[in-house]
Order: sequence, then structure tokens, then C-alpha cells
Amino acid sequence: MNTDAEGNYSLSGAIFLHCANKPDFSDFDNIIYGHHMEKHMMFGDIGEFTKEQYFNEHPYGNLFFDGKNHGIEIYALLQVDAYNETIFNVCLDTPEAKQEYLQEIENNVLYKRDMNITEDDHLVLLTTCTSDMTNGRNILVGRLTDQIYPEKEKAKNVGTGIDELKNAVGKVPVIVWFILIVLVLILIARQIEKKRNKKKEGEGEV
Repeated sequence: MNTDAEGNYSLSGAIFLHCANKPDFSDFDNIIYGHHMEKHMMFGDIGEFTKEQYFNEHPYGNLFFDGKNHGIEIYALLQVDAYNETIFNVCLDTPEAKQEYLQEIENNVLYKRDMNITEDDHLVLLTTCTSDMTNGRNILVGRLTDQIYPEKEKAKNVGTGIDELKNAVGKVPVIVWFILIVLVLILIARQIEKKRNKKKEGEGEV
């Protein structure tokens, strides 16, 4: 929650897999957590899937692990309580447990696609917080596949260019800012002095 992928302290944390999941995504349900952040970072865009049109227009994705890309066929968007013990636990490897898990998905679906999910599939659940409900979580559910999908062009922060400006400002050394401030103060002082001189000349003529 508050360290990056290399274990260093980070206020924004990192995206991470449930501690009970196998790292090769061989479990029936593989739960990945990430903060809901702005500017398309981490799982900030999962909230977009609560819009039906957006959900319909984004049917797949890719997940990189084990040295290569794997496809994800997006199945459903859920809104669940953070204390849902079925959804947020790694499912037992039995037909009964898997059917119970699939039923719990059905019980919390906001949108879903007509896909035949079976007990032999491997699901990926991308989960993040939402303000739409108390203790709420948005979960994007997908099915792992060997099919790799083409990546769409990443969203660009066009807007007013404020982010680019902030980045540029942050790279300028402190000494440069100090010199610029001094120069600005000198220019302001000169302008004030000129105005005073003009005023004195005007009073002398009178």
C-alpha cells in the first residue's frame, strides 16, 4: 500500500497481487490491487468502466508476466463491498468453490459480456476503490487468454499543458531561480526609480 515495486517507501504505493495468489496467475481468481489515481495512473481508469459505453468499447487488454504478454478478455465490471469475503479471497480449487465464486460475481455485476466462463478459466480481477458506495470497490474482471491484443494509443494530457509545465519547472536548478528573482527585483526597482524621477521633473517644471 505504501511501498513501490522495489520495496522503497512511496506514498502512492504500487500495484500488487493478492498475497495468497501464485505469481504465475494459475489460480482460478487472481486479484490485483491498485490505487484509484488521476491522470490515467495505476487503476485510475477503472472507474471509466462504470460508463456503459466505455465498457462496451474496451473489450480486452494485456497483462505482462512470466516474461511475456498475455491477453485479457474483459468479462464484467463489479461494484462490491470491500469486506466481501468471497470475492476478495483466493478461491479453493474445487468445482463447488468455483461455482460459488462465479455466482458471487453474477450477484455484483454492473455490466458484463456474454462469455462462457468455466471452471477451467483463469480470472484476473483488477480492484480499486470507488466513491459510488460506502466501502465500495470497482472490480474489472477478465479472463486470461493466449491471444495478445494490439495496444491502443495511450491517452494524452492535452488540456492546458499544466503537467508539462510543472515537470519543466521542477527540473530548473535552484540557483537559476535565485538569479531570475534577483533580475526581476532589479528591473522592478529601476521602473520605480524612473517613475519617481519623472514625477520630480514634473514638479520642477511647475
